[in-house]
Formats: sequence, C-alpha cells, structure tokens
Amino acid sequence: MNTPKEELEDTIFPIVAQMNRGKRLIQTSEQKYEMAKLNLIAGETCIGNSSFNSAADYFSHGIELLPEDCWDCEYDLTINLLGSAQEASFVTGDFRKLRLLSGEVIMKAREFDDKLKSYCGLVRYLVSLERKEEAISTCKVILTNLEEPMAARVTDDACYHAIVTTKSMLAKHPGDKILGLPRMTDMHRLAAMEFLQCILLAVFNSPDPRMGVLIVSQMIQLSLDYGLCDVSAFAFAMFGSTLVRDTTKDLEAGYFYGTLSLKLLDVLGASRRFKARVFAMVYGTINIWRDPLQASLDNLLEGYDAGCSVGDLEYALKSANVYAELALYTGQDLSTLEKKMRTFVQRALQCNQVAAKLAIVTHLSAVLKLTGGAGEEDVYQLLLHTTEKDLFKLLESRNDRGVCFAMLNNQKLMHIFKGDMESAIHVYDLILNSTVTQMDMENIRTWPFMMGSFADGLIAFSRARKNNEDKHKWIKTGEDTIKTFKAWEEISKWNYSNKLYLLEAEYYRSVGNNDLALDKYGSSIQSAKKHRFVNEEGLAHIFCGQYHFDQGRRDVAQHSFVEAKRCYMRWGAVALISALQPVA
Repeated sequence: MNTPKEELEDTIFPIVAQMNRGKRLIQTSEQKYEMAKLNLIAGETCIGNSSFNSAADYFSHGIELLPEDCWDCEYDLTINLLGSAQEASFVTGDFRKLRLLSGEVIMKAREFDDKLKSYCGLVRYLVSLERKEEAISTCKVILTNLEEPMAARVTDDACYHAIVTTKSMLAKHPGDKILGLPRMTDMHRLAAMEFLQCILLAVFNSPDPRMGVLIVSQMIQLSLDYGLCDVSAFAFAMFGSTLVRDTTKDLEAGYFYGTLSLKLLDVLGASRRFKARVFAMVYGTINIWRDPLQASLDNLLEGYDAGCSVGDLEYALKSANVYAELALYTGQDLSTLEKKMRTFVQRALQCNQVAAKLAIVTHLSAVLKLTGGAGEEDVYQLLLHTTEKDLFKLLESRNDRGVCFAMLNNQKLMHIFKGDMESAIHVYDLILNSTVTQMDMENIRTWPFMMGSFADGLIAFSRARKNNEDKHKWIKTGEDTIKTFKAWEEISKWNYSNKLYLLEAEYYRSVGNNDLALDKYGSSIQSAKKHRFVNEEGLAHIFCGQYHFDQGRRDVAQHSFVEAKRCYMRWGAVALISALQPVA
C-alpha cells in the first residue's frame, strides 16, 4: 500500500471499515501490520476531527491485528498505536483500557523516553479520579529521571524565593521580548514541561497548594533557559494567576503575563491544544480582578468548547466549572444556567472526570435550590448516588478543600440571599471548624472565595447587632472586610462597588448612624443595577427592608421586599421569592 498518507486521509474511512469487517480472514503478518497502520492513520484523523469514540474504535482494531512479535518486528508502530489508543481511552473515559495499555507500554518499551507518553496518560487518569497523591508521586519519579526534579521542600520562604527569582529572570526580557525567544528543542525538557503542567490541577487542590507556585516558577525558568514550547503559554497564564493570588498581590504583573499568555497561544501555534488551559486561568482567575465579571463568561465557554474539541477534558471542565462559579453569582438567568450546567455534568460523567463532576454538581445543586428544582430532585442522589451530607464527609476525609469549601460556601450564600442570617451564621461556624475549610483559603482567591468574604462581612455586622458582649469583636471583623473591599473596589468599581456600599450600610446600621446607612443602602442598590448584578440588587433591597422593619417603618420595608422579589424573579430564583416572608 503505497498511497501517500495525505491522500489516504480523504478516503481512508470506507477503506478501513471494509477491511476491518474482514480482518479475521487476514493470515500473514505483513498484511496485519499494513492494516494496523491504516487503522492508526484513521484513528489519528478522527482525533484531528474531535471524533474520539471513532478514534478509539480504529485504534482497538489496529491493536487486535498486531501479531505477537509486534514489539520486536514493528516497534515504532506498536508504540504509536498503543500511545494513541491511550489518549482516546482517556477522552472517552475508558480508564480500564487506559490502565492496561499504559501498563503494557511501561513494561515492554525499550527506552525510558518511549514510556513517557504512557506515564503522562497515567498521571492524567489519576488526577481525574482525585487520586492526587499518587499522581504527584508518579510525577516526582518521572521528573527526577528527566533531571528536572520537583522541589524537595515546600515552604513559604521557598515560594517567595521562587517568585522573586523568576521575576528577576523575566526582567531581562522586558515588554513582549519573550515572544521572540527561540523554540525549545531539548526532548527531556519538553517532556518535563508536559509533566509539570499535567500535575498542576492536582497540586492546586491538594492539602498544600504552595507546591504549585514552585512548579509554575520551574516551568517559566525552563522556558527562559531552554526556549519556548506550547506548554509555555500555559506556564505564563499560571504565573500571572499566581501573582494575583500571591501574598504580594502584584496585579499589574499578573495582568501583563496573563495577556502575554494569550499572545503566546498565537505565536507558538498552541491555540488549539492549550486554549482551554490558558482561558481558564486568564478569564477565570486574573481578569476577574479588573474587568467586568460578565465579560469573562463567553470566553470561558469558548475555552470549554476548545478543550472538548482536542480532548483536554481536565481544563475544558475547569473552564466550565469557573463559568458556573461566575455565572451563579453574577445574576445570570438561572434557568439558562441550569441547562448549561447539566450539559457540563453529563460530559464529566461520560468521560469519568470525577473531580470536575463533583465540583460542577455542587454548583448545579445551588442553582436548583435557588430555582426550586431541588424540591423535585436531589441532584446529589440522582447524579452521584449519595447525599450532600455524606459526600461532604467523604471529601473532608480526603482533604478535598476545594469542593468542601464550595459546598459550604454555597450554603452560606443561599441563606444570605434569603435574608436568613441565623442559618448563614451556622454555616459560617461550620466553615471555621471544618478540618478542611479552616485551612488558609486566602491564596485561593477565586470568585467564590471573594463572594464568601462578602458574606462573612455581612454576617459579622449581623452578629455585632445581636451580641453586645462581642460587639466590638464583630464590628472589627466587619471593618476588616470593608478595608479589603475598598482595596478591591479601587481595582474594579464594576465588580465591587455595590458590595462595598452594602457592607458600609450594615456598618453604619450597626453603629447607629441611620442617615449614612440609608444612603449606602441606596448606593448599593443603584450600583448593583448599573453593573447588572440583579441578584445583589435584590439582596440590597432585602437588607434595606430589614433595616426599615427594625426601625418600625413597615410600609417602607414592605416596598423593599417587593422590589427584592422583582429582582429575584428576573434572576430566576423562584425558591427565594417564596422563602421571603412579607413583613407583617
């Protein structure tokens, strides 16, 4: 069969399909190898067209055709066929086959370099199943063999030194000069970059995410020392994200490197493969500090679609999860959001992406509780075959702080939006006392964390009004939150001004300054309306109404509650409307 590969790709599917139907009739090894090669070409063509299930079928046919002496007689074909089959198995969620294939390659491949693709697939598999420690341990062994070991000790000093050193190296390439660096050619460094980026998702949701800072710095330094590669675009996006979340909070540098990573996608030709990863970081963790939150939503959906098209399911679903987090609390229509989130969950279920499934189901549950759908179905029981309470206990035992925090944080915010401060206080205490969520969440600094901080400030002032003995303590806690939001509001009035005004209103209410309290309630309502946070417009009406009720102005309070219900109706939060009781 001497037809050029390019011509074969146009006609290969009917040819190979016909030949596969008669493959049992083929007797000679030469013919079997030829058919295996054709199945490899057909499968690779399917992957290029995002048809991963079809690709998996072609690879399976090809593997079945390989004679017993394939490792000796057709080594390259065998390595390529099994490696491509592992990739397709990962995307389709056939992890049993992935384990079998990777095990065979790791056992029979002649050279360590020939095993790297199988090890990478194995690490992705472990990360997807939340087996973070195994994934990290495997990566450490591989990187040591590649002579690019991960840091032995993870300390605050080590992280600070890594960031300072990386900044110093980057200072030698001001502006966009990094775009002109040569391409990386060292095969072991290229492999090291692959493994370093592969493990990041597990590291940042591990009990000690500081390791991620060291890994990102290592990736940047490799790019500067040995040249740029496709992974470099993701490395700079992660570095930008690290800078905005780090204790130094270098927002300007974070934005610069986030923007640089978007440029690198085009310069390196990595847009197709790494768009989901770069978009998840830039639009999900960097730009939310300055740009209107709503502006990130379409980009995150684009990242989800891009990731699904190339089999980057981890970051396709990471983009989907960040989209869900932002959309949930930026006043997006909840019925539309529910449909999107069900699509995300279904994709995660189909592809065995356990970590993503748990995270997105948590937000879907919150949407259903807001819309009233939770009364008709228990999403945890339906999709995960467990209860919310039992799932939390399981994840807490595994130190899964990300999902545990999201579960409790969503509960706390649900109560806040209903005006049920007693229940919100109860969840606030649970978060503080949990062995997982009591960990320092400050450096996570995602949108849920910032919304949680907003809720904590409102809770602090509520406690100050109810507890004379600890009033000063809770006022001080609320004042600290106001100080934080003033700093954030200087960066983005769009995202934070209405929240700051509501916190200030609650402060003045707590210290008895009625005139300023009313002024700030009004400012919060108008700012939320102007910046399209209809959910928080309704929330400000609720707090304003409760304030009027406490002052004995029941007719005015009733008007505020009616306005809150109108906002919640536009949001689609039907369950909140029924939960708000008219002021008697």
